[in-house]
Amino acid sequence: MAPTQATKSISKKGGPEPATLMYWPGRGLCQRARWALAIADIPYVQKNFKSKKDILPWDKCEGYLLIGNEKIDESGGIITYCAEKASLFGKTADDKQMIGLIIDQLWEARSRITFFPFNPPHLAANSHEQIMTRFLPQYEEMIEENGHTPFLYGSSLTMADVIMAEYMESTKELFECTVGEEKGAAIVEPFPNLRALQAHVLELPQIQAMIGGPNWWGFPIGDVGAEYVSYFRAVMFNGKIFP
Repeated sequence: MAPTQATKSISKKGGPEPATLMYWPGRGLCQRARWALAIADIPYVQKNFKSKKDILPWDKCEGYLLIGNEKIDESGGIITYCAEKASLFGKTADDKQMIGLIIDQLWEARSRITFFPFNPPHLAANSHEQIMTRFLPQYEEMIEENGHTPFLYGSSLTMADVIMAEYMESTKELFECTVGEEKGAAIVEPFPNLRALQAHVLELPQIQAMIGGPNWWGFPIGDVGAEYVSYFRAVMFNGKIFP
């Protein structure tokens, strides 16, 4: 279940002053950014949008990060910031370009996960399977050709690996809560390299801490998804200010 409190923190006792992530109370577009913040070891407090004034101009509804004197707009900007902070863009300009391209392509492939609670679950699952089976073969082959299993590009972890692992894990959750664990496993079975990457990233201590921590949002199915949609619509269309 998604936590009900309006503000959640993963700051470490005695650690740096946490950043502030402004977003809706759920996964949405910022789920990828949360994985990026975790792998970069950046503590943060999430504060939820409460009224339309929090999301004007409209691009703010994709979330933003306040850290020190900086404001990082949108989930893509947050991911880039974290990749640079944690040196997860490779070593050269060409590395950064390729890693950024993979991240951007996965944003497109993730649409049915992002907007899952706004659509009938089984229709979203069918559509996601079609998108997934179109996108993933090239990445399965990329790992094979890279020669440094389980990484997508280069010989060590990059932000592309983290974002792919998030995609694979969210895909697993989506199928488990719609078509069932057995059928879901069969759908991703043709991608052993990507499943190995997923398992590798999930074992990293930063990701384990995120999943087991207070800032983890459940997959938006059932009441969790309904709560998210209700909150979103109240703010966007009624301008309601929450306590």
